[in-house]
Amino acid sequence: MICRNCNSEVGSAAFCPNCGARMNAKYCTGCGAVIPDGARSCPRCGKPVAGREEEPRPGKKELKTRRRKDETARTGFQSFVCLICGVAGLVLLGIITYNTLMGDMFRASVDGMFVTVNPLTSTPAESFALVQNFEAFVTYFQNLAETISEAFGGGDIQSAIALTLALVPSVLLVFCLLLAALITCIAALVAVFRFIGGMCSKKFFTLVKPIAWALSAQLIIYLACIFGGVEEWMSAGSGTMINILLAASGVAVCVLGNLLFAGRRFFRGGSIMKFVSNAGILAGALVALFNLPVAITSQWPAGTGSEALTGAIGQVAGEMQMLDLVFLGVIALLTIKCVFSLPRFVRKTASRLGTTFKFDGYEDVGFVGKSFWYMFGVLLLGIGSVVYVVQFAEAEAAQGLFAFAAGGVIAFVCAVVNRVFLNSDQS
Repeated sequence: MICRNCNSEVGSAAFCPNCGARMNAKYCTGCGAVIPDGARSCPRCGKPVAGREEEPRPGKKELKTRRRKDETARTGFQSFVCLICGVAGLVLLGIITYNTLMGDMFRASVDGMFVTVNPLTSTPAESFALVQNFEAFVTYFQNLAETISEAFGGGDIQSAIALTLALVPSVLLVFCLLLAALITCIAALVAVFRFIGGMCSKKFFTLVKPIAWALSAQLIIYLACIFGGVEEWMSAGSGTMINILLAASGVAVCVLGNLLFAGRRFFRGGSIMKFVSNAGILAGALVALFNLPVAITSQWPAGTGSEALTGAIGQVAGEMQMLDLVFLGVIALLTIKCVFSLPRFVRKTASRLGTTFKFDGYEDVGFVGKSFWYMFGVLLLGIGSVVYVVQFAEAEAAQGLFAFAAGGVIAFVCAVVNRVFLNSDQS
């Protein structure tokens, strides 16, 4: 053995016979200084000692690490729960992925019969699988670029803007379909690796996050159809509705697995309130999503020009002033934001509900901030839409908009309640 202090040969001695340095001393991997016994960091450079637990870092996303009170290795029963729930989640994700890539995502009910719809042409088709019609999507976007270019090249800017706004729903639907397919495929791939890694580890795991991603992807398609005024394409036999039900079932399976993981700890008063408030946050997100203002435009009187906002823009653009078009354009942009932000919030709240008790040994920092900004965005769009409806239609048509805004309020209030009982299940 060589002494690191003076490079002398010391053999198996505990101390160097030349300089007296201790042979079993720990040295800093950063600067090489000797680490005193019991020290958590190097006295020279401050680097944490290898093998020592780091102190909590406040504000680290949604969770911050704290020192564990006990081991987190799962029991045999918890391993069985992980296996059953994991296999069920993988099967459901596999079916969802297959439906998205190879199934008929849009099916309308005509005279009591289901008819498959081609989203690129809005016409009936024998079948329409995304993979088999990928080249048709490329052609669709090429033709779209040419149409918009010709509209703005004509010199009539107001007509060009009206045409562009009128194209938004169909373009958004096609874009959302491709985006949902990509998200669903990635979620399924992540779930496979998550399942393999989780079963090989000794900790409890759940697939609620990839399943929640798949759910949000299908909800994006749903909202895009509603926004475009083609909600009739969302019949019970459409691939989109089937996928939404399958993904919701997957989230329910993960929630059940998390409750079984909690065991007797769930029956504490604080634990029950924590779970119920998380469920309330998700419920608020779903209330807002299914009451999106444009989603209830079928309640608007025909005097607005159409049952859909985009139809009103296209049919009465010639009678409107530029200020009116700008106002409707702003509402359309806010609505497009909700088409993506509402499913995203559902994904986050579903993941939170499915992992209420998973973070054993961790400190949850709450969901109040995210819920507040979500509520603010919902109210902003709700107020703007109410103003439009009252100005251009009958006031009674705004009733559904209040339910939409109430969803954001419900989520925020439940997040505040959740904050009160935060981490009570780990005390």
